[in-house]
Amino acid sequence: MLGLIQSLFEELNNNNIRYCQWKSNIFLENFLGGKGDLDILVDKKHQEQFESIISALHFKKAAALNKVIPPSVLHFYGFDEKSGIIV
Repeated sequence: MLGLIQSLFEELNNNNIRYCQWKSNIFLENFLGGKGDLDILVDKKHQEQFESIISALHFKKAAALNKVIPPSVLHFYGFDEKSGIIV
């Protein structure tokens, strides 16, 4: 598992954020290694806290180019410094 992803999960757990990985579970090992995108469903009650945590880990919020995406679906990109992989 990439260090950045591990740090994200540790922070979510330490702050009692309710979340789950919810798509394409068969490829979870690939996603944890930075191959493909990791889809995380976060309890709506924890959205502000989640965004604060992900920001503290230097993830950048990306604008959705597709106008059909619901406003509750957000995209973030992070850089795992040790591996050089964009998450």
